Amino acid sequence: MGLEQFKAAYEALPDKITDREDIVDFVAGVAVSYMSIEEAMQVLLLAAAKVAEYSEELQSDKDECTCDNCTAKREAQQTKH
Repeated sequence: MGLEQFKAAYEALPDKITDREDIVDFVAGVAVSYMSIEEAMQVLLLAAAKVAEYSEELQSDKDECTCDNCTAKREAQQTKH
């Protein structure tokens, strides 16, 4: 898959993607187009791990209160150590 084919495939994705299969097929197709099946599997596994890492970071951000009082308490705990 050349750059022009990549652009065409990307632009062919629906504006409002409601089916996750579209994204999965696109990502898998790009990976397989540029590398062997074995390499694509390794890259996609690494990509899945990165998505999980982002998910954990986003979740921890949501769990942490950002009000002035809680922020001051966190900063005080950090300076004690």
